[in-house]
Amino acid sequence: SNGEKFKLTGRIDRIDLRNNGIYYILDYKSGRVPECGNILKDFEIPISFDREGLISLYTFLKDIQLPFYVYLYAVEKNIAFSDVVAGFVDLAYKGEEIIWINEKKIQKQKEDYQNFFSYLFPEILNYLIGHMLYGPVIGPIEPKTCTYCDYKFCCHIAF
Repeated sequence: SNGEKFKLTGRIDRIDLRNNGIYYILDYKSGRVPECGNILKDFEIPISFDREGLISLYTFLKDIQLPFYVYLYAVEKNIAFSDVVAGFVDLAYKGEEIIWINEKKIQKQKEDYQNFFSYLFPEILNYLIGHMLYGPVIGPIEPKTCTYCDYKFCCHIAF
């Protein structure tokens, strides 16, 4: 953001290389499993660092964790984004895997998936970092977020 450099890191719970040659990034959830958006549809990055911009991004993406892991892993390992799938393991309900965008859909829309991670996702990260640095503090877009926050006892904007 604004020419500044940031080192992005993340901690992934599990990575499987399955028989089909696709890497599965899996994140264990013992509570709420986040909803994920459909990145394979069109989206324009907001221009201003305001609440409306965050709402439009939230409506599109819903949760950043899985796309962030796909992006970091593929870039770090220098592999095609389409060779990486991500999902949650719902430990609270039978340990089922909830795959965000399955490999069949990715293969069907491989170019869209690749373009999202090559071009749009870095711009989304740039927007979010810019919003954190230069935008106003507005609180969560989804009010239920405060329910799970460890810092709500000292937060001046918690719902």
